[in-house]
Amino acid sequence: DLLDRLGASDLPDGQQSWYGRHVAKAYRAQHGGDAVRVWAQHRTTGKWIHVFVYAPTDPALTAGLRSYKATRHLADRAAYTEAA
Repeated sequence: DLLDRLGASDLPDGQQSWYGRHVAKAYRAQHGGDAVRVWAQHRTTGKWIHVFVYAPTDPALTAGLRSYKATRHLADRAAYTEAA
């Protein structure tokens, strides 16, 4: 997961959820529809939830970082990680 690779896996669940919403919005704008949805077990509650799945290099991931205030500071780090 991109947030893990950037060392931001400690973001509260609520902020991770909002980041996901920003990524989904960026993906829809770029591709004209939703990403693939799969069932996954929530990491803290254990409940099964629907989540969108993106390619590790999908531009929507970094677009979501830039558009969400709580993760905006990670966008430069993401660009560096992709280049490395």
